[in-house]
Amino acid sequence: VNTATTDLSVPIVVKADVNASDFKRATVKELYDFVINELTQAIPDLQPKVYSRVRMSRPAAQYMLGMVYFQMGNYATALTFLNEAKAGLTGGPLPVRLYNYNTTMTAAAPKGWFNAAQPWRGASAYPLLYNSEENIFLRQLSVNSTVNRNCLFIKPAILALFATTDHRRKMFLNRNRSNGTVTLPGFIRNSPTSVNLGPNLPNLLLMSAECKARANDVAGAKADVEELRKNRMPAADATVKVTNQDDLVKFILAERQREYASTGMRWFDMRRLYKDAKFNNLDRTKNFDAETFTLTDERLTLKIPPQILQYNPNMVDNP
Repeated sequence: VNTATTDLSVPIVVKADVNASDFKRATVKELYDFVINELTQAIPDLQPKVYSRVRMSRPAAQYMLGMVYFQMGNYATALTFLNEAKAGLTGGPLPVRLYNYNTTMTAAAPKGWFNAAQPWRGASAYPLLYNSEENIFLRQLSVNSTVNRNCLFIKPAILALFATTDHRRKMFLNRNRSNGTVTLPGFIRNSPTSVNLGPNLPNLLLMSAECKARANDVAGAKADVEELRKNRMPAADATVKVTNQDDLVKFILAERQREYASTGMRWFDMRRLYKDAKFNNLDRTKNFDAETFTLTDERLTLKIPPQILQYNPNMVDNP
């Protein structure tokens, strides 16, 4: 926030012109202002209910506007739009609701997703994302390479966040996927093979919970996070026993890690929390082959591709 007027983001393109060249990067503040203005103007003209998971609706845009403020650290304003988004999810032609893993992850298809006789397949019958009732608007990212190539292992400390009764734990395995007989050097996420980075109900609840916790609405925050947890584990284990405000925020941040481990969603929290002195939960150091590597600010931002810089000589590269 303190450097938003000087930190560079991406060019803002408002005119369709294939001959345009030499684009310049806007500041972070200019980009935020542009996105907020676009969403604010669009919301009244959008369909008031979710009518398609691949078409923008008013609740989806309200969610996105709430997420913009959430990433900015303006949690009070974010909660206003997240509440509006949630209010618009009922009464529409398409249902938006949580799947209960106590049912889906305890039975094989066609009744459920998880076959205990083939645990290496994880949630093998998870619905296609455009049919998933947890999604408000779909912006799909394939994680098939990490699922099928056994190349991305979850940190032991993150795996330890899952209770043994948490059904999300079944989406990670330390065996190969073909027959489950080869032990891998770590645990991989084995399902589903795609993730929705767009508006979805679990993230709406978690953002709402964190906003409320940061405002010291402990009861409201617990209600939101427990709404998610009771659909991920047995009710007896879903209750949040934390009552201290700061501890509750940290619990919700850990819940985000449980819900989105190995999906790519973590990057948004890494950026948002990097300079949050109280609630930063990043692991900045990595020891490998007798050498310690430390995460720096620059590692959270990609370099501009050389070809783009060649076409736009006045564009400033990242450090």
